[in-house]
Amino acid sequence: MAALTSSGPNLISVFNAATCNATRTTGCRQTPAMLKVGDSGGAQFSSALSLAVDQATNTIYATNVVTNTVPFGGDSMYVINGATCDAATTIGCGQTPATITAGFNRWGIAIDQATDESG
Repeated sequence: MAALTSSGPNLISVFNAATCNATRTTGCRQTPAMLKVGDSGGAQFSSALSLAVDQATNTIYATNVVTNTVPFGGDSMYVINGATCDAATTIGCGQTPATITAGFNRWGIAIDQATDESG
């Protein structure tokens, strides 16, 4: 889950979707791990954070666009290892995620589960 902040980095809340989803709610009271990514733009709602998960590789991808600048800022995609940053294992959640320069103003992201490609 993406969380936009009023200053500093935006946050990704990582939780166990196998036990907290539309059909199973037994794990919905879990405390999610928090992962810092991107820049909030200095004011609440000054950025947009998009997420995608590659289930085959257990990789979380995030893009961040700062919307209070002209032109909008942001050309990064953050790559998070879901095996070391998830509801059960949080050791990797405190680390700075790998960053890829991915083109200007990445407003969204999707994963092709058949080929493991993002776009």
